[in-house]
Amino acid sequence: MDTLRTTYYITAEKPGSAAALAASSMAFKGVDAAYSSSLLHKAKQVFDFENKYRGSCNDSNGQGACPFYCDHKGYMDELLWGAAWLYKATKVPDHWNFVKAN
Repeated sequence: MDTLRTTYYITAEKPGSAAALAASSMAFKGVDAAYSSSLLHKAKQVFDFENKYRGSCNDSNGQGACPFYCDHKGYMDELLWGAAWLYKATKVPDHWNFVKAN
C-alpha cells in the first residue's frame, strides 16, 4: 500500500467501524486461530459500540479517513458493512437481521 496506515481510536464522540476487524478475523482464521478469535471478539465489541454511538469515522477522523472514506456521507453503510462481515464470520442470524432491517 502506498498510503499512510495511521492508527485511530474510537470513542462516543469519535465513532468507528467494525468491518475491518471482522473481515480480518476471517483472513487469519486458518493461520492464527487465537489472533482470529481476538479480532472477532473485538469486532463484536466495536459493532455494539458503534451501533450505540452512531456517527461516521469520516467525521471523526477528518482527512485521516481519506481517500477511502471521503466519498460518502453518514454512518449507516459502516454499520451495515460491520454487521455483514460479522454475519459472514459468525453466521449469527442477528447480524444478518440487522442488515436486512436497515
